[in-house]
Order: sequence, then C-alpha cells, then structure tokens
Amino acid sequence: MEENIIVCPNCKTKINVNQVLLQQLEEKIRITYEKRLALEKEKLRKDLKEEIEKEQQALFNRLKEELAEKSKKVQELYRLQAELEKLKREKEEVEKKVILEMEKKYSQKLEEERRRLQKEVEEENFLKIKEKEKIIEDLKTKIEELKRKAESSPAYLKGEIQEIEIEKLLKNLYPQDDILEVKKGQKGADVLQIVRNAQGRECGKIYYESKRTKEFNYNWLQKLRDDNLTIKADYLVLVTETMPENQRSFFFRDGVWICQFFELQPLSFALRYFLLEVDSLKTIEKGKETKMELLYNYLTSNEFKNQFTAIIEGFVELQKSYLEERRKLEALWAKREQQFKKILSNAARFYGTIKGIAGKTLPEIEIFEDKKELPFYEEG
Repeated sequence: MEENIIVCPNCKTKINVNQVLLQQLEEKIRITYEKRLALEKEKLRKDLKEEIEKEQQALFNRLKEELAEKSKKVQELYRLQAELEKLKREKEEVEKKVILEMEKKYSQKLEEERRRLQKEVEEENFLKIKEKEKIIEDLKTKIEELKRKAESSPAYLKGEIQEIEIEKLLKNLYPQDDILEVKKGQKGADVLQIVRNAQGRECGKIYYESKRTKEFNYNWLQKLRDDNLTIKADYLVLVTETMPENQRSFFFRDGVWICQFFELQPLSFALRYFLLEVDSLKTIEKGKETKMELLYNYLTSNEFKNQFTAIIEGFVELQKSYLEERRKLEALWAKREQQFKKILSNAARFYGTIKGIAGKTLPEIEIFEDKKELPFYEEG
C-alpha cells in the first residue's frame, strides 16, 4: 500500500496519514466491540439470574404446597387417633361393666347348680354311688390305656384325636347347637359351634382351635384371630395340651380363651351361657333400643373390633407412605441442588474465560466477583 506521508510545518516531523487513520479506526472498532460485549454479558447475567430465580420460586411454591397438604393430613391423622382412643376407652369401660354383671349372674347360677347337684348326690343310695365309682375306675383304666397309645402315636394323629374328641364332647353337651368341623386343608380353626336357644334361633358363635404339642406358642393366638375375620365368632377358644409357663388353669389373653381339654366343658358352658343371656336381654329390649344402646351394641361387637384393627393398620401404612414420600423429596432436593451448582459453575467458568480474553476492559460482574453471593457455588 502506498504510504501517504506529510511533514509537520512546525517540527518538520514526518507523519504517516494512513497509519494514523488505521489506529483511529482500530480504536473505534475496539470501543464498539467492548460496548457490545458488555451489553451481551449484562443481558446473559440478567437472563441467567431471572431463570434461576423463577425455578427457585416455582420449586419453593410447589414444596410449600406439598408441605401444607402433608401437614393437614398429619393433623387429621392425630385427630382421628384421639377420637379412636376415646372410643376405645368408652368401649372398655362398658365392656368391663357388662362382664362384671355377667360374672355375678354366672356365679349365682353356678352356686345354685352346685347346691342342687350336691343335694341329688346325697339322696342317691350307697350302692349306686359304689356302682358309679366302679364305672369311674374302669373308665380311668381305659383312659390310661388310651393315653399310652396316644403318646406312642404320630403328632398329627394326636392332634386329630383331640379335634375329634372336642367335636364329640360339644355334640353330646349341646345337641341343639350346630357343631361344624373344619375339613383338613381348609383355612381356619378346627371346630365351629353355632349356639341356638330353645326356639332354634342362632344366638352366637364359638370358634375352637386344637393344639397338641410339647411347647406352647403365642403365635397361635394371632392366627386364630386372623381365621376369625371371616367367621366373625363371638368367642375364640384355644384347647391345648401344653399350657404356657406359670399358667395352670384356663385364662383369657389377647381376645382368646386358653384351656386344656378337661377344662373345655365348664368353659364352653360359661361362654354358651353368656351368649344365651345376651340374646335373651336383646329379645326383651327389642324395639326399645335408643341410639346409645345401638352404639353400645356396635362397640361391643367383633365387627367394631375388626374394623378398628383395620383402621389402625391403615394408619400405620399411611405413616410408612409419608416417610417414603419424604425420603423421595429429600432426594429430589439434593438433585436440584446439584443442578443449581452445575449451572452457576458453568456460568462462572464462562465469565472467567471471557475475562481472560478481554482483560481489564471487560466490566466486572459483581455476583461472580463476590462468590459468597452465589447460593450453591463451589470452586472446583
């Protein structure tokens, strides 16, 4: 390119006009580029900040709504639990009162029956008593012989023998009742007694389970209660050859009467008597029941017990679901935090790269210069 040189008339210095014009042009281009770059950087910073703020606000609002909803569910759960505890206490008080009244009546009946039997025995002549004693001795001998045979028989056969004897005993004692055998292979206990009054009307159910093992297992009680969910019997009885430790006579535990075979007759008599008495009271009061009496009948029924147990199990499942959802949310929050860190770190690196190229001419972005203002930024 041909140089365009002029001489200063004062100092006689040669000046290259083309070079001066080139420097002015370069300076103008540089200023224009720096302004444009500053505007682009400022726009990028604002866009990035607005995007992050929008995502944070949206996440915060969503989490706030979910937390409020969970809080309402928890408060409702506590309220229902309090109501159920109150109903449970009321039911227990009413149940204790009824049982106490029934026990008093039963004790009176037993005393009257004992006196009557004692009087009959005293009236029997001496020879008949001796005949009975002879029969008893013969029966004892046969029982001992059968006991020896039973002890040498297989375990499953021992269990079947006791089941058969329970069924025979109930049929002989209560011919007017329905004594139903649960077939082998079917789910459920062993014998079901449907109690009927003198008119043949059903008054209730007693469910029997037979066990003949060397050791007692309390898990049998839960299984018997589970089997009763479909039968809905009023009383559950576990007839066992081996009683629990420190228990020598029949007792009541966790909704189940536990006894040995020789105690079955008096226990079944008492339970059957309770069912007949309750049915008799219901018949007398029929047509006069108030809402409170209807509520009492419901609270003392097995249906309420089963539904109450199902509600508690539902609460436990709801609590498990709540904890599982909370763990998932905590994992989601951790994932979002990593995403924020990644976005801010990449933006900071991008800013550093441009600053390294442009040098001090690049305007400083305060949010990247003071990294303490970045909520999730980590140097790495």
